[in-house]
Amino acid sequence: HIPAVKDDGIFGSYATASKWIRGMGRNIITGGYKKHKPQLFRIPMWDHWLTIASGPLLEELANAPEDELSFAASVDDTIQTTYTHRMPLRTSDYHLQIVRERLSPAKMGNIHAALLDETVSAVNDEIGPADMTGWKPVQALRTIQMMVARVTSRIWVGNPGCRDAEYLKMSVKFGLHVMVVSRIINLFPAVLKPLIGTLLSYYNPSLKKATLYIKPLIIERERLLHRNGWDWSELPVRDDLLSWLMRSEGGPHFDYSGLVSRIMNINLASLHGTSLVLTQVMYDLVSRPSYVALLRDDITRQVNKHGWTKTSFDNMTMLDSFIKESMRTTGGGLAGRRQAVKPFRFSDGTHISAGTFICAPVWAIHADETLYKDPNTFNGLRFHEMRMNSHDDSEGIRHSLVSSRMDFISFGLGKHIWSPGRFFAALEMKTFLAYILLNFDVKLPDGQTERPPNTYVGSACVPDRKASYACSSLV
Repeated sequence: HIPAVKDDGIFGSYATASKWIRGMGRNIITGGYKKHKPQLFRIPMWDHWLTIASGPLLEELANAPEDELSFAASVDDTIQTTYTHRMPLRTSDYHLQIVRERLSPAKMGNIHAALLDETVSAVNDEIGPADMTGWKPVQALRTIQMMVARVTSRIWVGNPGCRDAEYLKMSVKFGLHVMVVSRIINLFPAVLKPLIGTLLSYYNPSLKKATLYIKPLIIERERLLHRNGWDWSELPVRDDLLSWLMRSEGGPHFDYSGLVSRIMNINLASLHGTSLVLTQVMYDLVSRPSYVALLRDDITRQVNKHGWTKTSFDNMTMLDSFIKESMRTTGGGLAGRRQAVKPFRFSDGTHISAGTFICAPVWAIHADETLYKDPNTFNGLRFHEMRMNSHDDSEGIRHSLVSSRMDFISFGLGKHIWSPGRFFAALEMKTFLAYILLNFDVKLPDGQTERPPNTYVGSACVPDRKASYACSSLV
C-alpha cells in the first residue's frame, strides 16, 4: 500500500489537486516527503495519481530499465507528442542519442566558438553594445528567451537562420503552444484524449511555420549532397543539429516532417528550460549585488589564463556554484518522471502497477537539512566551497553544476538527465553570464530593493515574466 497525501473527505483528492494547480504544490511535496521518507507516497492530480520516490528508492528509479519504467512514455504523456509534434517520438528517440553524443563534454569544444560568437551578437542586438552609455532597463525573461533562442538555433540550424526574427519568434511560440495544448489534452480522461488531441493537432501554426523554414534548409543540403556525391565534408554547415540528424538518416531521401519535429522537440527542452534558469540566475544576481564582483573576478581570472575557451568555463567554479545554487532554490518541483509500462517492484517490496507515473521530489530534496546546511538560505558559493574542501579533484568535480548526484536532481535522474544536453545548457549559460559580467554592470531598477517574486503553478516555479533589471556598460 502506498500512502496518499491528500485532504480528508470524499472529495479530498480533488481538493488537493486543486491546491496543486493553485500554487501549493511545494507544501504538498515537502509535507509528504517529511512524513513518508524514505518510502513511496502518492499525491492526486486531476486525471491520475503521481507516486513520489525518495531515499534509496531514487537510485532504483534512476537505474530502472526503460522497458519497465519508461522516460519516453512519460514525456509522450506529459507533452502529448503524438498531437503537439504530429508524431509519437517515443517510437524512436535517435535524436536524443545524437545530442547526447554530439554535445558530450569531449566534443563541446567543437561548437563553443559558434556559441560565443552568437552570444556576443545576441547581447549586442537585444541589450546593447559593450560601449553603450547610461543605464538601460532590460526586461529579463523576454530578452533572455530571444537571446537563448538565437544561440541554440545557431547550433540547431546554423547561421543565418538563427538570426531570422520570425523563426526565433516561432521557436518561442512553439514551446508555449505545446505547453498549453498538452495541458488541455491532459484535462480529459484517457478515452477522450485521442479525439481532443486530434482536433487540437490541426491547429499548430508554429509547427507549420517551422516546416516552412526548416524544410528548404533540408532540401538545399540534400541538393549539395547529391551534387557532391554524398560527401558530407562538402556541406558548408556540418556542425549543427540539422546536419547531424540528416547524416544519421543517411539519405538519399529524408523524412522532412520527422526532422522538423525532432528539431523542435530538442528546441522545446533546451530553449525554455535554459531561459527560465537564466532569468532566475539574473534575478538572484541583481538582488544580491555583493556577488557581482566575486563572480567577475572568477571569470576574469580564467579568461586571462585560458582565453574564451571551454577550459576557462570549466574552471569558473564560483560562477558554476552560483548557477547551481539558483537552480537549487528556484528550480522545478519534480524530476526524473517515469511511467511504468509493466508492473514494477522496489527492493522494499512496494509494488506499482503498469500505467503508474513516478518521479522524484526536487523541492523536498533540495531543502533537506540532512543534505544541505541551512537549506533555506541562499549561498551562491555553497558548491564552490564544497569543491574547495574536497580531498581531490575527482571528489570536487562531483559538486559541479553538471554532475549527476542524488542530492541535486534539477537535471533529472539516470541516463535521461535533462534533454540530454545539460553540458550544452551549462556552457551556454556560463558563456552568457561571463560576457555580461565582463562587459556590463547589472543591478535592480532604481527604487527596487527586493528580488522579483516567483509564481508557483503545479510543480513549476516561474520567474516574474515582466520584471526588469538595469544594465550599464563597464567601458
